[in-house]
Amino acid sequence: MPRPKPLKRGDVITVRNDFHNTQINLRLCYEWRSGFELTPSQVQRARRVLCGVKDCTCGGALGERGPQDVAICDSIDVPSGVVIFNKEPSDVSSD
Repeated sequence: MPRPKPLKRGDVITVRNDFHNTQINLRLCYEWRSGFELTPSQVQRARRVLCGVKDCTCGGALGERGPQDVAICDSIDVPSGVVIFNKEPSDVSSD
């Protein structure tokens, strides 16, 4: 399995929700340790676009659901609460 292309500042990632059939593009702006912190407004917008249904529990930290090209993690160390990382080769599915 080839190693995923490393993320860098300015890259645009696509985050998907396969339950609601929605997706959003987000630009990576702020480096944080070995990943990227999203801004609070990016997190709010992603949650609204990916799953705008109040009290729906279909998704993760951003409202994502299903296979993603990046690892999306909750973090109490950043103001937005969400950090994006490259997936490790073992995390990438072969589909």
